Amino acid sequence: MKEADNNERFYSKSIRVDAWSTAKQVLAWRDELVLAGWKGDVPGQISSRLQDFAHVEKLVHLEFAPGLGDRLQFIMSFLNDPHRLDIEEIRIVEPLASWPPCWRNLLDALCRSGIRLHLLEETSSPKDTDLGRLQKALINGRKLSQKDFQGDGSLCLISGSSEWELGQTLASWLQTYPQEHSKILMIRGKGSPVLDDTLNAHNLPKLGYQSCSPWRIALQVFPLILSNHWEPFDPQRLLEILLLPKAPIRRKVARCFERALREHSGMNGPKWMEAWKDATAYYENDSELKDCKGSSRERIKRALEELRFWLGEERYEPDKGMPVLVIKEICSRVARWAASRGEQEGDGLLRESASLARAVSDAVGATGFDKVTRPQLDRILDSVVGEGLEHPGVYPQAARWSQVISPGQIMGVMDTLFWWNFTSPNTSPIHIPWTLDEKNRLSSMGVQLEEARHRRLREVNSWHRAVQHTSGHLVLMVLKDIAGERFTIHPIWDEIRFLLELNETDIKKIRFDAAHMWKMENPFLLGNTLTRRPLVMTPPPGARRVWVIPDSSACNRERESPSSMKKLIECPLAWVFQYALRLYAGDLVSLPDGSRMMGTLGHAVIETIFSECLFWGSLWA
Repeated sequence: MKEADNNERFYSKSIRVDAWSTAKQVLAWRDELVLAGWKGDVPGQISSRLQDFAHVEKLVHLEFAPGLGDRLQFIMSFLNDPHRLDIEEIRIVEPLASWPPCWRNLLDALCRSGIRLHLLEETSSPKDTDLGRLQKALINGRKLSQKDFQGDGSLCLISGSSEWELGQTLASWLQTYPQEHSKILMIRGKGSPVLDDTLNAHNLPKLGYQSCSPWRIALQVFPLILSNHWEPFDPQRLLEILLLPKAPIRRKVARCFERALREHSGMNGPKWMEAWKDATAYYENDSELKDCKGSSRERIKRALEELRFWLGEERYEPDKGMPVLVIKEICSRVARWAASRGEQEGDGLLRESASLARAVSDAVGATGFDKVTRPQLDRILDSVVGEGLEHPGVYPQAARWSQVISPGQIMGVMDTLFWWNFTSPNTSPIHIPWTLDEKNRLSSMGVQLEEARHRRLREVNSWHRAVQHTSGHLVLMVLKDIAGERFTIHPIWDEIRFLLELNETDIKKIRFDAAHMWKMENPFLLGNTLTRRPLVMTPPPGARRVWVIPDSSACNRERESPSSMKKLIECPLAWVFQYALRLYAGDLVSLPDGSRMMGTLGHAVIETIFSECLFWGSLWA
């Protein structure tokens, strides 16, 4: 885009302010056009913005990694010539008209190649129940003329104030329901670790959950090391590196610098230099270094140079930028360390983080810059890391029921369907960047951009599958909040209330409050009585005013400090815990606050003054 920029492109001003974010957005628009059938050509009378797109697209040396649209266009060009494909039939679960244009074109091309296209129309036959009447209303597209709501339990709304309450209700029902002759389906969405723990506590298989996170320990090393190379020095950032469970710095060496930071929150001071001496002494006596190739002095020198790099003693101004060569060196070192340690420990997350570090190196090199500023580097990191990595230990266990992530994945008719976390899906708003004139011109060229209304209708139709493919019970499980965050009920509930003309009295007939299960001796849910087992109550140990121990158990100390004497007089038991058993309160590793730092500075000034001269008082006199 910079090569094609003549200061009159539609992106000219934006790319000077934030090149990476501008290129990312323009690339997303380009992929949307290619997915709709654009081949990079535009007639002369089309808008200047699309002409700018075509100008960048036609750069000879430009090589894109193929996106979804590029792959579909390649397949379509392959299908233009007659080929024999080893596919006889394709079965789809949604009508072809509801598919996006790019996929409709592909399926049409496959049909022209002799492949049969079959629509699976497996829906539940409406019964004379509340759920059956809802299904009829959805088929007709309007509410029924006669209201005949019974509250027969075929449609159930379970609400709970927490995931734990809902999980206990679901697990209790699954434990008591005879599942041998019934088809049960769970719509789990992102799932929940609380639900999985609750199911396992009832000896039931877990559903699994979406665990993708950019904050995993394996992913923290790389951004922390990068941020530690910026000015000004941030002791908190370095302390986070030293305290990482899996850090590139040896644990004993990290403790030396950790103590130095906690006493004097700065670099190159007396405590910092003491930490360097301790680290050097550690490396001189390290048996692992003695096994390495080269002389002892060379081995220690390499280890100290590596340590200096991880501590980030060379820093750069955020506005001026960090040299690309330095960033690539950081990426290379982090990738080598993560790959090596991940291979030794069998840690897949570390190996994945090594590949992400290499991807950042490639992205920084592709910018063509000599230096990259901190905001630009942060955006590159956000783009590469994205949503993060999945935890390899989170997976669904084999169960007698089926599960899907979203209702659009439902195939076949189920007897009972549970919709976990029946709350608003938080769909992002659809923004169409093209003007009406641009869309008309693109349409005349055969570029079929999907309308926002068509996308929303396809989403709504996927929600309807949960209703239309359930023959017995449809159970909607509503959470009021998750981790303190409030949620609203799913928008299809408004459609259900309208089609069935539900008032507050009707809703009370089908609503089950999970909190009531703990207040009822034999709670009844979906035609089944939930069994409950009383817990054995164990009383907590009572308070003891006097603890008697043998005289020989407590050691006699030769010397007591004022604080130990105070503790011995006030609470002998606390004295025994601390000085005889050596039990200490936990210490939260953190940097000193402002008052402690001022106190440390004051003590250091006074100590320095009196170490220089012991007779300041007589001099002043």
